[in-house]
Amino acid sequence: MLVGLITGCGRLGFDPISDEPPGPLGIAAGDRFSCALRPDGTVWCWGDGGSGQLGDGSLLPRSAAGQVSDLARVVQIDAGLEHACARRDDGSVLCWGRNDD
Repeated sequence: MLVGLITGCGRLGFDPISDEPPGPLGIAAGDRFSCALRPDGTVWCWGDGGSGQLGDGSLLPRSAAGQVSDLARVVQIDAGLEHACARRDDGSVLCWGRNDD
């Protein structure tokens, strides 16, 4: 589950009584695609994949979130028009998707 619990104050949160996992640590949106950073340090993307921006090695669209291949220990994500980037806990930055000037 990628979306957290909506609390009484309208914020995303975690219900300690529930066995549901916490919501995403971050969301990044590009042009017709989005990615979420999960608490376990993985990144999951969905939407238009025509430029490889979903990070799964294909160019196909996806309506459900799928994990970005070979990516872990992520602490921050961002997205551009047709690409996404992730900063890992060691400071390295990895990007995928369209790579034009």
